[in-house]
Amino acid sequence: MTVHHKILCCSVLLAGVGLSLAVTPPAQADGPGVGPPAIVSMGDSSISGEGGRWAGGRLDQQAAGVDVGNGVYNDFKLPGSPVGLAEEIPTCHRSDSAEVHIGGGLISKNLACSGSMTTTYNITSTDANDPWKPGLDSQSAVVNGQQRVGQVQMLEDYARTHNVKAILVGVSANDYNFADIVARCVERYWFTWQWMLTPNYCNSGVDEADVTDVLSPANQAAITQDIVDAIARIRNAMVEAGYDNTDYQIIMQTYWSSIPRGDGFDWPERDFDTAGNSRIIYGGCPLYNADATWLNDVVLGTINDGVKNAYSTIKAYADNGWFPKVHLLDMQKALVGHRLCERPAGKLEMYSALSSWKSPRAVDLLEWVVAARPGAPTPYTNAYSSKESAHANYFGQMAMRNCLRQAWNGGNVRGGRCEQTGEKGLTSLGEPKMVLQP
Repeated sequence: MTVHHKILCCSVLLAGVGLSLAVTPPAQADGPGVGPPAIVSMGDSSISGEGGRWAGGRLDQQAAGVDVGNGVYNDFKLPGSPVGLAEEIPTCHRSDSAEVHIGGGLISKNLACSGSMTTTYNITSTDANDPWKPGLDSQSAVVNGQQRVGQVQMLEDYARTHNVKAILVGVSANDYNFADIVARCVERYWFTWQWMLTPNYCNSGVDEADVTDVLSPANQAAITQDIVDAIARIRNAMVEAGYDNTDYQIIMQTYWSSIPRGDGFDWPERDFDTAGNSRIIYGGCPLYNADATWLNDVVLGTINDGVKNAYSTIKAYADNGWFPKVHLLDMQKALVGHRLCERPAGKLEMYSALSSWKSPRAVDLLEWVVAARPGAPTPYTNAYSSKESAHANYFGQMAMRNCLRQAWNGGNVRGGRCEQTGEKGLTSLGEPKMVLQP
């Protein structure tokens, strides 16, 4: 009896302990619907942060006064450390100023990678140190001893342990070979100026069958479908991670214009002085006026129309409940007035009041786009990479971050057109003053 009495007492005590534990259950791990909200960016250099090392430019193309820091692309960080040690994937160039990092209690994850397309591919001949370009898929491979996966697989893995509420997507320019088209325009300008030849425009239609094909309505329709398929893979990955369509929203982003049309350049089209051509030597914008207009109106127009067409398709699916809600964030005019070689923006040495990008009014006076430097780092400072050419710089990325925060809207996500307010200076968050127009 004594023994049984002790067991009964112990049983009562254990029951009491169990009751106490039941009142305070173990904390559930973060995941779908649990934990602080998170936003993820996916796509290419337009949102990865390519160019974020620079804030403005210089006439002499050097780094002093416009270099934000050589560690801005190091997205591989030790737990709890704000300082990056290296890039998780070489030359993805995921900068600290990438627009996805909007803060305000929102966790952010940048999965975008410079050079990426709607699907994964390997660079086998031009850049042996950077063969893997993760697209919006779940492909996997071992590259240089490292296990690599596509951005959709990265998303699924991340979403399982984070409460993802919004996904920012910017992709397709590389599907159109946009960088190659711009490079051809630059080469035509450089060659004909150097040898004082008659201008040979890259939009002339002469020897341009490949460009004509890539910009054709048929190819635009095919790439539009590729974007739709990529969004579908994102949706499927989120289902695999445990999400319903109502748990998160998608923001599709168009591409910003990095150069003005031909009539907006601050440097003469063809000048010959002792220093050389000013668009090459000083401006970092070696393009003919006609080509600059064509790049804006036709090339960028074709790419952005494709994004908008894909958005319309996805929105129709979402309206039927087949996809999460989707919104369009139009960035095409976000940098207008501060584009490369555009009046009235200028270079650092042009303003006696500016000593560096941190000077008051620097954001108002300097360009928000990195100069085009074919063949960098030679003959320019070794700090530059040709991959950064014509990309939004630190100021440009912070401007678009402001608009993305307005699109997030405290969780009540909305779309719109990102434009400058016309007000000078920076916000309290250190960003250019922008407005998201409906």
